[in-house]
Order: sequence, then C-alpha cells, then structure tokens
Amino acid sequence: MATRITELPNELTANIDSVDAAGIVRLLRQSDAQLFAGWGAHPSINDAAILTKISCLAVKAATLLKENQQKEGENVFVFSGCGTSGRIAWICSRAYNRLLHHLGNKPCFHYLTSGGDVSLIISNELPEDDPPQGARDLEAITRDAQQVMFFGVTCGLSAPYVAGQIDYAMHQSKFTTVLIGFNPVTLARDTRIEKWHRTCKDVFLELEELSQRSEKAVVLNPIVGPEPITGSTRMKGGSMTEILLDTIFTTAFCQVFDIPLQQLIGSSNSPTLHTHSILSSSPTHTIRSHAVVGNRDTSKAAVPVFRHSPCDDHTTIASVIDSFTSVYQAAYRPVEGVASLLSLAADCLRHPNGHLYYVGANTFGILGLIDSSEMVDTYGSAPEEVRGFVVGGWRDCGNQEGDLSDKGPFFRISHAHFSEDVLPRLSAHDCVIFLGSSLAGCDGSGLLGNVTERVLSSPAHCGLLIVADMQTTEAALAHLADRRYCSTVLLRLPFYSALGKEPLFAGFALKLVLNAISTGANVMKGRVYGNTMINLTVANDKLFFRSVDIISDLSACHSEEARDSLLRAIYQQDHVEKHQLLPVSSHITAATQQNMVIPLAILLASGQCSTVAEAVQVISEARSLRTLVK
Repeated sequence: MATRITELPNELTANIDSVDAAGIVRLLRQSDAQLFAGWGAHPSINDAAILTKISCLAVKAATLLKENQQKEGENVFVFSGCGTSGRIAWICSRAYNRLLHHLGNKPCFHYLTSGGDVSLIISNELPEDDPPQGARDLEAITRDAQQVMFFGVTCGLSAPYVAGQIDYAMHQSKFTTVLIGFNPVTLARDTRIEKWHRTCKDVFLELEELSQRSEKAVVLNPIVGPEPITGSTRMKGGSMTEILLDTIFTTAFCQVFDIPLQQLIGSSNSPTLHTHSILSSSPTHTIRSHAVVGNRDTSKAAVPVFRHSPCDDHTTIASVIDSFTSVYQAAYRPVEGVASLLSLAADCLRHPNGHLYYVGANTFGILGLIDSSEMVDTYGSAPEEVRGFVVGGWRDCGNQEGDLSDKGPFFRISHAHFSEDVLPRLSAHDCVIFLGSSLAGCDGSGLLGNVTERVLSSPAHCGLLIVADMQTTEAALAHLADRRYCSTVLLRLPFYSALGKEPLFAGFALKLVLNAISTGANVMKGRVYGNTMINLTVANDKLFFRSVDIISDLSACHSEEARDSLLRAIYQQDHVEKHQLLPVSSHITAATQQNMVIPLAILLASGQCSTVAEAVQVISEARSLRTLVK
C-alpha cells in the first residue's frame, strides 16, 4: 500500500537536525513554499480545478449568509477536526462569529473537535477513533438548522471521527458536505477501526463519487507535500486549512456585506466586490473546462459539476490567495530575528527544568495557546514545558463550553493565572515570549498591567514578537520595546487588515512563526532525528501505527519486530506475548501512562539494548534523544 503523502519525509528538511537556528528557519521557509507551489505533479491551491471548487464554496457560503442576514433562514456552518484541525476549526469559527457580531448579525458558526473543549488545551487523541460519536456530535449541533454547510477537516484523510461525520452528513438533504485534506482520496487511510464497520477510505471515496454528480458534496484537497517534520500536520496541514477557510469566508463576507476586498487585503489592484456580483447570478451552465488565470496551471483534472457561472471567475479567490502568499513571504523575511527567538526557546528547553511561555491577547494569545498545546503529542513534551496564556483567559476564547479553569492547572490560561502560577517561579531557565500587534486594541498590551514589567525584572529570558504593516517603523513601536528583551522581532506585513479587530492575515503570519519557533526548539533539543519525530505520544490508532513505522525505519527492522519492541516499551516488560492479542485501544491506553515510549522501543528494536531495564538506564543517562538513534 502506498504511503500517504502527508506521512512521507520531506527531502527539503532531511538534515534539519544538523543545521543552526537560522538554517532551520530557512528550511521551514522552503517547505512552506509548497503551500502555494504545490508538490510533484499533484494539483495545488493555484490549479484551476481547486480554484473552481473554492469559488463555488464561496458562492454557497454567501448565499446562506445572505439568507441569514435577511432573516430568511437559520443556516449554520460547522467546522470539525481532531487535534490541530479541531483547534483551527475553533479559531476560525470564533473569528467569523466575531465578524458577524461586529456587522450586527447573529453568529452562525460552530466547531467540533474530538474529545470536546478539553482537547483545545491538552493531549486527548483517543476520541479521534470514535466515528459514531463524531456523527452524534454533528447531528446534535445541527438538529434545528435549515441548511448546513459542513467542513470536515482531516489533513491526512485519516481521522475516523471526521469520517463518521462525513458518512452522516452526505446522506442528509440539508447538508452541503465538504471534506478538507491534503492527500489524494485513493491514499486515504484504509485501516479498520474499532466500533465501526467502515474505513476512512470507504467513506471518502463515496463522497468523491457523489461530488461528480452533486454540488452538495465537495472534496477540497490541494496537495501541499510532506510535512517538514514527518507526519506533523500541525504545520502545513494546519496552515492550508486556515488559508482555505479564510479564502472562502473572506470572499463570502465581502459579497454579502458589500465590503470592498481592498479593505481586507490592502491592494488597489483587487476587484471591488458587491453583493450583486454573485448573489443575483442564476445557474446558467455546467463547468467542464478550465480557463487560464494568470500563470496558473490549467490541467484537465476532473471538476465536479457545479452550475453556478461565477465559479468560473477565479479573480477574487486568486487575489486572496496571492495575499496569503505575500504574507508568507513577509513572515519569513526576518530570518535572523526569528532564529534568535528560536535559539532563546531552545536554550531554555534544553535544561531539564526549562520552560517556554507565550503571552498574548485575543487571536494572538490563542495562537500561542494552540502552538503550545501541540507539543505533548508531537514531541513528548511534559504538559507544563510549553504553555500559552491569553489576556482575559477563557472569556476571550469564544469556546463552546465556557470557562474551563476548574478542569486543572493547565486550563488556567489567563494573564492573571500567569501572574499567580508562573511569575513567582520564573528562573533563568525559562523563556517568555510576548505576542503583540501594532494595531490599537488588538494586542491587549494595556491589559497586561504590570505583568510585562515583572517578567522583564525576573531572571527569565524575554522575547517580543510584534506583527505590523509595512508603514510601521520600529520607532513607532518604541513604547512596546525594552532593551531588557533578549530578542525583539518585528514582522512587517505588506498590509494589516483587521475587520472587526480580526487580524485575518496577521494571524496566519504569526502561526507560521510560532510553528517555526516551537519546532526548531524541539529539533535543537534533540527530539528529531533527520526530520523524523522520535518521541511522539502513542495517543490513538493512527499514531500507534505511525510509531511502528518510525521504529521500523530507524532501527532497520521488520514491522513485526518493531511492533513487538513497541509493546515491550509500552508495557515495560521483556515478554509481551499475553498483550499481543489485545485490541490496539488497550495498547494506546497503556502507552499514554508511559514516557519515552518510542526511544525505548528504538533501543530495543535496534539491538542496542536487550532488556527494557537496560534501555531505561541508557535513556536516563543520555544528553539528548537524538544521540540514541545515531
């Protein structure tokens, strides 16, 4: 069976573990270029076939929003995913609801994430393996809606929770069902899941077939290539999800509320959109050909049969995507500055008692929270090692379950909690990065009170990351800067749009840079070999089998031996015959109670250690996990 593209190693970053901080940033910049350029011979976001799908989805979204605006419908939009995809679903639904509120309209966007809101903060991957629960969650949140536009996001086309929702949604007449992922459907995960009679591939192929004869089924899967850290779809997968959703709904908002696109993307060359430009258009013809748009590829990939003539006009969609391209380039321009923050974080995380903290307001604070939440599963970090804090805490997060502060210490996320729980314990082994904006009211700097001063006066190393437009000078931000910061980085974007104080493009830029900082810090800490993560958490069915593949590849052994070594590491026993016939879910439950499972298994599978006890001793004495593999 062919390996999914999202699970392949990226040849661009094969030596990411052997370059310096600036080199890491440059390699990530090259990898992220594939978001727009594509990978291999597969269609990218700039192909006419993909642009047509995005255009038609924007038409549909605008139609439903217009009905809601005119009080003619109770239409809802639902974004769903697991892990990072669920967190992107959350932050996008929050942003669009805030835009609607700003424009005087009723919120109508919802998100679903496997495991509920606790999964926004902590590692909670096992609920991803429950397709029936996914369907139940979707049915409950859409029960009273007239029309539903559902976006199920699974970057690798591998999440059973989302597959269960797609299976439900595509058989409901009131649904328009959209699958977002970044593999060809033929490479979707084809493994049987406990509690279910189907596979992801079965469901997604059915949706793809339905999309050839119905405009209410869409597979939106531009190929972005392998991740810079193999399988870490929080990076390009998460970024492309944000690009697709923001492109669709930025366009739809402009159309419905008669907002000139220039107001959002700051380009005098962008078309001025008015509501009548698409909403008064009637279905006139079937799209089967591909018009040439600029220098975009016009390959003859199959296009679903949509009968909305505006879908063939890619001008607006292309303008928004070009804006994201410009923002990507600007985000990576200060290579040395981003590398300095990366080095600062890495130096602290290398220490056994070191920590990395992000502190910011509104969307910026939430992006820091999201980035930190991904460290446990991806790199096996302790949950307290990297944390994010949001000015205002849960009150400003717009999550569905409200204040979760009483769920435990890692749910205490406000700046007040930071002052109470973290500030008194800051040491020279800690790094605090403040996330800010040049736009008044968006950075929340005035709400931090004396927190910033107290951090700067502490032994901790402090960084400042500011997002601004090209017209903002460093002198204009002098009141935010302080020579006590170890590093201050200014990301100058070609434009800074904040409709209703929602920094749509600035948030994308910040995500790229935060991903670079946390990824690079873990690479420099030694948690990556080549570009393979070697200490991921075995937290669900997908990660169990990914772990077997990693152990097999790095130990040069057969998959059966790799699986046996993985079970020895999970159960901390040299003989695991009695565990071999247990369901995978039992192995996962046991694995989440252990640390260093993958490094232990690699030592056993490679023959470097003959017993579990010996492997545990070797790991306890190692300076970095990477040295164990070498």
